[in-house]
Amino acid sequence: MEGIVNNKISRRMFLARAGLISGEIVIAGLGGYMRRRNNILMGLNLFDDAAQGGAVAWTPATALQGVIPLCLKADSLVAADNDPVASWTASGSLSVVGAQTTAEKKPLYKTNILNGLPGILFDNSNDCIAGALDLSTYDKLTVFVLFSSAPGAISMVLELGWDNEGSFNVFREAENTVISNSISTGYVYSNYRTASILTTTPKLVCFTHDITLSTNCAVGWVNGVTGGTRPNNGDPSGNFANLTLNIGARGNGGYLPLNGYVFEVLLFPGVVLSDANRITVEDYIQSRWGDFL
Repeated sequence: MEGIVNNKISRRMFLARAGLISGEIVIAGLGGYMRRRNNILMGLNLFDDAAQGGAVAWTPATALQGVIPLCLKADSLVAADNDPVASWTASGSLSVVGAQTTAEKKPLYKTNILNGLPGILFDNSNDCIAGALDLSTYDKLTVFVLFSSAPGAISMVLELGWDNEGSFNVFREAENTVISNSISTGYVYSNYRTASILTTTPKLVCFTHDITLSTNCAVGWVNGVTGGTRPNNGDPSGNFANLTLNIGARGNGGYLPLNGYVFEVLLFPGVVLSDANRITVEDYIQSRWGDFL
């Protein structure tokens, strides 16, 4: 295959893209794997690793489209099963320290929840992790959230602000679809509602928002599949804002609590990832958390 010599992959080169066949094929070996998904035969975005003499997959420590993402991972915490989570610090390009000082609002660290890794359990009452996040210099973003949510009332997965100018959110609706809003200057809403129905099985959602566009600002995927509607498709302007990022509920636990787990959050400020790079991130998450795509 082009680009493969002695089982080494040239830097940041996708192995192949071809075909119009639905479903997924996984080919192991070559220091990674390939998969056919969304009608594209892809390989993990592999990087040369001179120290190992081979190749390694992309991780959040490496930039995509010039951006190292904000990254929150449940397995970055050092805790025992059922320990209350008082803080959750993000790595990456933005400094965010999520915290909760009120005892009854602390979510729980639960071991061995997904693919042998832990999850952060939010109790459908008032659990929330919150921290300041300054996105005031950015007019685009790409966000990934791996989470589970039991059916029921509306559940806020994460939200910057609270219906403020410059805010955005990702939440599960009562109909068990997922919607993501961005709210720009003048309270112009642009959002995307997925067609996929969620269950308690963990799902990976990805949303992009581009405030520079006059229409179709928001796009979304669930487990790598797009398709949905735009209930509000306004012409946004301005940037996102410097507000509080809430995970697991709105308003530091006051409203719309999540009944489920959050496993990993990745946020790329200032960029809308290309389809190829979005699939690279999805494959990274799948390689850690299991073959759920």
